[in-house]
Amino acid sequence: MEEYDFLRSDVKGKLHHLDLWKIDSPEEAGRLKIESLLKPDTVILIEWWQQVANILKFPQDQIIHLTINQPENDSPKRVITVAE
Repeated sequence: MEEYDFLRSDVKGKLHHLDLWKIDSPEEAGRLKIESLLKPDTVILIEWWQQVANILKFPQDQIIHLTINQPENDSPKRVITVAE
C-alpha cells in the first residue's frame, strides 16, 4: 500500500493506492485494515478490487469504477472509462 498527500481545489487529503492482485483470502484482506482508511478527504484506489469484492463492504454510493485500457497499437495513450 502506498500513501500520498494531495491538495485539490483547496481540499487536502490522502490517496491510498492498493494493488491487491496477490490477496486470495479473507484473512489476508483483513490484515490490510482497508476499512480503517474510509475517512473524509480520502481517496482509496484499489487495483484488482475483484480480489476483495466479496470480503469488503464499502458504501456503494462511494464507489467509482475506473477501467484503463491501452489501444492495441503501440500508442502511449490510455483510454479511461468511468462508471459509478
